[in-house]
Formats: sequence, C-alpha cells, structure tokens
Amino acid sequence: MREAADYWHRAGQLAAKRSAFSEAIAHYRRGLEVLAALPESANRDRLELELHLALAYAIVPLQGYAAAEAAQAYAHASQLAERLATAS
Repeated sequence: MREAADYWHRAGQLAAKRSAFSEAIAHYRRGLEVLAALPESANRDRLELELHLALAYAIVPLQGYAAAEAAQAYAHASQLAERLATAS
C-alpha cells in the first residue's frame, strides 16, 4: 500500500509539471485514499503531509487561494507537521 501511495504521488508530480492540475489532483487524492488504509506511523505521516501540500498546490491554479479544499489540505498538512515535530 505504501508503494502505491508513492506511485500516486509521483504521478501527481508529473501531471503538475505538465500543468495538468486536474489530473494531478486526482492522483494526489488517490494517494491519500491508499494511505488512509495504512496504520499510523511517522513515515506514513510524512508522505501524507507531502500529498496534502501537493494537493493544495495543484488546487490553487484551478480554484484560487480561497478554495475550501486547498484550505483543508493546508490545515491537515499543518496538523501533520505539528504531530511530526512533537514526535521527534
């Protein structure tokens, strides 16, 4: 499952590089879905953090900085970053 999430993340990155933001968003969402099935761990949290940041980055060009989904992704990324910082 972790490998699948990594592949979805990479696919999203490639799509974003081509400015195919709708495609990138779909890939990042799939990666997050796969991660949801994994048990919590620092490694999982790191990848989830990366996916949420990438998702927000891909949403902004299509919907703007005020997009609710981008704000949710940034908020979740912030929570993950805090959890990772306190775990260290």
